[in-house]
Amino acid sequence: MSAFAFSSIAPYLPLQRDPASGDLRWVTSVEYALKAVARGVDTSLVCNGQALCDCIVDMRAETGQCKDFAVQYAKSLGLGLSHLFDALEDAEKFFSSTLPGMAKLAIQLPELLKAHGEQVDRISGGSTTLRLRILNSQQSGMVLLDQGLIAALLSCGFFCLFPGALKERKRDDIHPINFDFVFIGVPYARNQIQKLKCLIHYFEKVCSSMPQGTVSYERKILPRRRPSPTKPLSVFPNENFWKNSKRSLCNMKVVDFGAIESAGPDYLQVDFANAYLGGGALNQGCVQEEIRFMINPELIAGMLFMSPMANNEAIEITGAQQYSQYKGYASSFVFAGDFVDRTPTDSWGRRMTCITAIDALCAPGENQFDTDAMIREVNKAFCGFLRHSPVCGAVELWKPFNVEEANQKQASNVSNGGQANADQQIDFRNASDESTEEDRKSVSPSPCAMHQEQKGIATGNWGSGAFGGNLELKSLLQWIAASEAGRAEVLYYSFRDPRAKRLQEVIDWVLQEGWTGSELWTVLVEYGQCRLNRQVKCELYDWILPNPTRGKTLRSKTVKFKSTAEQELRENLMQDKICTDPRLMRSSSTRKARSGCWCWF
Repeated sequence: MSAFAFSSIAPYLPLQRDPASGDLRWVTSVEYALKAVARGVDTSLVCNGQALCDCIVDMRAETGQCKDFAVQYAKSLGLGLSHLFDALEDAEKFFSSTLPGMAKLAIQLPELLKAHGEQVDRISGGSTTLRLRILNSQQSGMVLLDQGLIAALLSCGFFCLFPGALKERKRDDIHPINFDFVFIGVPYARNQIQKLKCLIHYFEKVCSSMPQGTVSYERKILPRRRPSPTKPLSVFPNENFWKNSKRSLCNMKVVDFGAIESAGPDYLQVDFANAYLGGGALNQGCVQEEIRFMINPELIAGMLFMSPMANNEAIEITGAQQYSQYKGYASSFVFAGDFVDRTPTDSWGRRMTCITAIDALCAPGENQFDTDAMIREVNKAFCGFLRHSPVCGAVELWKPFNVEEANQKQASNVSNGGQANADQQIDFRNASDESTEEDRKSVSPSPCAMHQEQKGIATGNWGSGAFGGNLELKSLLQWIAASEAGRAEVLYYSFRDPRAKRLQEVIDWVLQEGWTGSELWTVLVEYGQCRLNRQVKCELYDWILPNPTRGKTLRSKTVKFKSTAEQELRENLMQDKICTDPRLMRSSSTRKARSGCWCWF
């Protein structure tokens, strides 16, 4: 097995392998308990929270996981479940109808896994490109699951049957998708009950009418290069790429009302993710990512097989259905009833809802204005916004430059005795990918592939809430990344955050001046250097916008004078050694603008 071989999912499932057939099956006593629950309350006697807790603890003991459930832990679980079902209006319906349906789904897990293998073999022509497996860090690839299998996996999570203490789990850094910590948190946080109401509503819907679609989970990776034999690997694109890019900035619009999920299938929707997919969804978390995982619970399945994201990685999920509506945020979050998802599906049966999970730097402080930190953030967004695989699981990826033009330029450079500018070319072939050329040819093209480049980006205050980032900086880095990824438009959902009040003004002014992404990047780098050197007292938007008392200003970095008077003004300012125009002297990192903002040479 190569260093990059994919890990088997088997050790992470609540099943055991039959020594004779090699098939995965339930431990006999656990299957017996699930069948009792499936027959209903009269057989199982599971009719309240404490009885459900006893059932869960007994089943886990049968799988050898009883060490996880110490006496105090079991008491906490029982207390949480009792609080939950005391507060649940339809608790009787849940125990009489929904819970038996969930037990039936869990019982079917071995058969559904076998059917899954046959299904993806038909799609992929017999390769393992789309099969359920662990996707470790630096392993690009895709997993395709049908909604029935996802429902069975989540039912097992509700029964807390996934093994916890495993040497494989520590090696691959994979967390179980058990719901126990959500249950335990119920007495201490009101929003935990609301999260569970969303999940129970999901189970009610799939147990009454199972959807027949699929969901894909893809790990996307930017390449890494070794600048020299003596230097470590670093993520590419690098600073030269961003400051030399010729991409124009795409359209960007600030939306004060609504949420990212309301953008619809024409937009790639951003999940403000934790490095661990799902973050605190199955714990105490209840902000943007966790809420999305509650209203689209099929996202949770990805937590089972996706190891945490590295700096050059993103995760894209296509097809997750929305089941619930909600109101509020964090402590005010509440389940607000059923949601009927009418998003159209593609030929694989995936709803054409594409969600990209990208994790920002956590609590970066002033260091986020360092150029290396900006490169990390813009690359992270770029990885998430880029359409990677024109075929599922393949590694031959879209290149963010004109290939024909680049080839001509390279030929010209070589003929002149020079070399092509490698900093402007991205080769996304990744040594960690296990798919072969035959695999790529055998896999049918993803139905969304031809539409992805037309999709816009629906995002918002990424990394600027619980993660403590600077909203003004993050918003503009996302804009640069989306433009470089070839996206036509960015919808920026501000959630009426006062910090984003002037963003549309900045966007309009920058587009009016005709900046490229590289020019905006240069301005951000210069501002960051001034801020770190304590040479500037203003915020980023103030730094970019012109002083209203001076009218229009010049473009960034490469200054093109619009009149002789402007050139004379610059020369006079140079002699005075102080900049009194907000953008005129940007190339010398000087600044004086409104609100007492200042900067010396």
